[in-house]
Amino acid sequence: MEVQVRSINFSDKIQVRFVYRDDNRDIDLSGHVTITEDEYETNAPLTTLAELVKQKVINKLESGEPIEEGAE
Repeated sequence: MEVQVRSINFSDKIQVRFVYRDDNRDIDLSGHVTITEDEYETNAPLTTLAELVKQKVINKLESGEPIEEGAE
């Protein structure tokens, strides 16, 4: 699973926009995750930040929590 970071929005919170597509394009994910300032500073290189985003997406999917449509 390779997640690509598309942008980072710094406002009252830090939001990282991402995309993921598998090789066959059967799965196409995009969205954003909110991270803390400490998480950003600790994972600043984009490759490391992409791994953090990947883990947060996996955790969310495995948690069974509903995903809100259009949630910002």
